[in-house]
Amino acid sequence: MTAISAEDAIAMQEKERHLEEMKNLSGEDIQARIDKKKQAEQDEQQAEAERMAERDRAIAEHNSLGKAAFASGDYAEAERQFDMLLACNPEKPAETVCNRAACALKMGRYSDAASDAAEATYLDEKYVKAYYRLGMALQGLGKIERALKAVKTGLDLEPDSAQLLKLQEELRKAEAEQPGAVLV
Repeated sequence: MTAISAEDAIAMQEKERHLEEMKNLSGEDIQARIDKKKQAEQDEQQAEAERMAERDRAIAEHNSLGKAAFASGDYAEAERQFDMLLACNPEKPAETVCNRAACALKMGRYSDAASDAAEATYLDEKYVKAYYRLGMALQGLGKIERALKAVKTGLDLEPDSAQLLKLQEELRKAEAEQPGAVLV
């Protein structure tokens, strides 16, 4: 004979009590309970749909405001909007983090830009623009060799990228002009 735990015994008693209670209900009472349960499920689905709609609205708003601020040259505000967008858990976080890297680049914060661009490549290893921004940020930090590696990875994904080809050319010139500038 198998011993049952106290919790299992309580659960069994609760189940038996519930079955007895159900036996004593009329058909109308049972239908009322079913209808109540269905209504609760519908209400929960409606609430979830409303939460998702609000999330989607917030995503669209922060994305739009961030891009508008960037276009107008207000990079700090754009970065703030992209931060808020990330808090909304967007479907394309790599793109948002990469946009934040662009803001940091424009403000001359190359270390932050490199960090964000590297994160974007981690989130989506096929996102070519992230490798471009990583190369730009590393160039700003004077890390020419690492910048060339980032550019090469991007070119492996998109060999005809005009931006990456141009950056590669600039980096090779910088490397040739400063042979001692090859940093980790």
